[in-house]
Amino acid sequence: MRALRALAFLLALAALLALLASGPGTRFDAWSYRVGLGLFRWAAYIGLAAALVSVVVLALPRARGLGVAVPALALVIGLATFYVPFQFQRHARAVPSINDITTDTEHPPEFMTQARPYPGRDFARRQRAAYPDLAPVMLHVPPAQAFKQALAAAEAMGWEVVGQDAAGGRIEAVDTTRWFGFRDDIAIRVAPAAGGSRVDVRSRSRVGRNDIGTNARRIRTYIERLQAFGGTLAAVQGPRKESTMKRTALILALAIASPAWAQDKPAADKPAAAQEAEKGEKLQAEPAKPQAEAKDEKKAAARKHSRRTEDARHCLEKPSNEEIIKCAEAYL
Repeated sequence: MRALRALAFLLALAALLALLASGPGTRFDAWSYRVGLGLFRWAAYIGLAAALVSVVVLALPRARGLGVAVPALALVIGLATFYVPFQFQRHARAVPSINDITTDTEHPPEFMTQARPYPGRDFARRQRAAYPDLAPVMLHVPPAQAFKQALAAAEAMGWEVVGQDAAGGRIEAVDTTRWFGFRDDIAIRVAPAAGGSRVDVRSRSRVGRNDIGTNARRIRTYIERLQAFGGTLAAVQGPRKESTMKRTALILALAIASPAWAQDKPAADKPAAAQEAEKGEKLQAEPAKPQAEAKDEKKAAARKHSRRTEDARHCLEKPSNEEIIKCAEAYL
């Protein structure tokens, strides 16, 4: 029974060591990435074996009589070392076996330091099926400013920028994965577009056929970082969406605020019957105005309303819809 307990603990320890050594050993070139992936995979097998032996030990009364701490610890370590590679493999099977992802599958950005041909239509088809959300980013800024934003976002991602061409709108960078230290290449292209600039991104793994979704996640994170630098729109489909929302907010604010300045005194608190009676009293008390004079007053009021509405358009310069509404209400 002691031997069985020792076996469970040794298997758990071996699985843990294999798991912990797989990534750093590959990252620091102690062995090839194939050896690192092999250790990673075998950590799961050995961890599962350790968990099974631990369950047997805990199920035997004589073995439990020697204590449950060691087999319980071996069970926890075995399950943990099995779970990590198992989840890794599960994610790998959930995504297509491709390793070159881009926001423009028709004309992918090219790399500057070394020619890396795009795999072709099959990759493009599988990418569109797996990652339909990946699309070019439109910036409402000139290409020169968009290039600076794209470069700043790449540096903020912690990438190693290995090439940049402001005149050509091209950036190349390298990103290193955390565990295995795989070096992946990124190409960024900034080009003029209607209303500003268009930014396309391409991320490609150097090793392995299946990137386990890493390149797509990297591009999504970069796009979010790029948009955080300001002057951006979320996608190509709606380049004027933000402006339309602001104008709508101003129109609503004007519509809400117009009655407030058009009336001399608010009568919202009075019932309808009282308002009608008051209106009748005013009509009886005031002499009838000539028809021409009434028309002139209506025209003057219309011009005043139009002029105030036109002048209130400076509120569109406010950065948010809430400030636009406050500006319009205060102005009117």
